Amino acid sequence: MVAMPISAALVEPLGNAIGDRFGFRELDIILYKCFSDRKINEIASETQPPRIIARECLVAVEREGYEKIFLAHVIFSRPGDDDLRALVAQALPAALEVLPEIKAQVEGVLAALERTRQSIADPRTKSAIGESRDRLEFVIKGISLLDIYKNLHDSLHRIQMRPFPALLAAARNMRRIPILVDNLREYQDQVRISVETAKSMLDRLADEPALRSVEERWISKLEDVSNKYQQSLDARDTSAASVAIYRFWRLLEYDPKRLNERIFETAKALPLAELSAALRKVSEALGNDAGEIANADASLASLRANLRSRVAEHDMWQKVDDDYLWPLDKAFVESITLVEDFNAVWPETKLTVGALASLNPDAAWSRNVRKYSDNIDDELARAATAPGADDAAGEEPMKNLGRRFNEYRSEVRFRFFAVDNALKRECGMLIRLGDPLRSLLRELGDDE
Repeated sequence: MVAMPISAALVEPLGNAIGDRFGFRELDIILYKCFSDRKINEIASETQPPRIIARECLVAVEREGYEKIFLAHVIFSRPGDDDLRALVAQALPAALEVLPEIKAQVEGVLAALERTRQSIADPRTKSAIGESRDRLEFVIKGISLLDIYKNLHDSLHRIQMRPFPALLAAARNMRRIPILVDNLREYQDQVRISVETAKSMLDRLADEPALRSVEERWISKLEDVSNKYQQSLDARDTSAASVAIYRFWRLLEYDPKRLNERIFETAKALPLAELSAALRKVSEALGNDAGEIANADASLASLRANLRSRVAEHDMWQKVDDDYLWPLDKAFVESITLVEDFNAVWPETKLTVGALASLNPDAAWSRNVRKYSDNIDDELARAATAPGADDAAGEEPMKNLGRRFNEYRSEVRFRFFAVDNALKRECGMLIRLGDPLRSLLRELGDDE
């Protein structure tokens, strides 16, 4: 039996401290970042006392070897809590060093790859890399696919930020208020840029015809709708513009979610462990001559953990958008009994987003989300007692609720955009590994 890195004497006080600071939903999020899988219901029950839940989580992450990344997320989520940090430092000092920037980890791997390339003439290196050729080619392909799917997702996320009820209102009134056409054309420009960005990714899928055909279909549809939308604006055709906006809405309901799933699946399958194994072979073969290669294992282990965490966070925000913001958004356009329909989705929305926000309690976006959430609760309380509260959305109480929800949705989607952008930057760093890997394989080929 492998000895646990946290002494038995510290498991209980550490679990108590975590249970006093984090609820069931918050621990669920942290575990998801560690495992890239929903684990908490296998570990504990929401009905248990918080300290028991936290201690069960500690036992589970130790059993699976995720204790360092788990505790790193715990202290990262409470940056001003010196008592918690001191307790973690006492229990597992290594947890304080688990979340450095991905850039530093990539640089460590790049240094190892360069040292490997420099020693490719050494028969020991040549043999070790030759045995790992297939693994390294798999790494190159996985990194490239992750970057492609991330860029495709970005192309849609960029145009998903605009509230569709506002676009529909502008389309309906553009003849009466001509300046609205300028706002609608601004959206058209964003869509055209997204189409061109997405098309550029298709060229990188030339060797993957099955994958390319899937992406080609929605890009073609988006371009077709974009052209019809532009024609409707030129003709000031309010009906055609509204139809085009609904078609945009339909596309954006499905494909960002599908692409997010592809990002998640590709990142989970990314064979960084294969790269680690290949470099470990080189390091063992070279012994004292290994240099930077000997450090690659630790860099890749941290890189895998951080990438897994970032992709899981992206996935959670995508689910917030899909499962909560979109239904609430559509309620303002399609609902006959708005308060009732809004209330059917709002409580779970508030709890889910609130748990995500509570893991960044001092951030401006987190404070804004809490404030806007409270404003919606206040407006719902007023609307519930107002005359005609369940009439169509044109009633004044419903307009107020719409304004409050717009504030909330804007802040939540901006946070999703920030997470999305961070993942894009990190994918950009990760793709830097591709060129030295290809160069290494070419040089190996030249020697054979």
